[in-house]
Amino acid sequence: MQTELRSTPRKAFKIALLSGGNAGEKLCRTLNIPASSSTLFRLIHEQELKEPLPSEALGIDDWAFKKGINYSTAIVDLKRHKIIDFLLTEKHHRYNNG
Repeated sequence: MQTELRSTPRKAFKIALLSGGNAGEKLCRTLNIPASSSTLFRLIHEQELKEPLPSEALGIDDWAFKKGINYSTAIVDLKRHKIIDFLLTEKHHRYNNG
């Protein structure tokens, strides 16, 4: 039972990365993992990011916490499946291809 309790934060963190806030909260509820959407976002923010290695393929994922006010952006190395940076902004930014 102790091992299961220790692995709960790791499971919640993985769910947070894969599903995000509200969807992750619903999945956690289904799996009996006590975690709110705020907790899932906090787990992502608490992670220490290492110095990124050069990447050949980047992905950018934007979403709104509150449309028109609070936005967040994740920059991901698509080959290594790792987060490079996680940004919180108050304005929506558009990225140009090229």
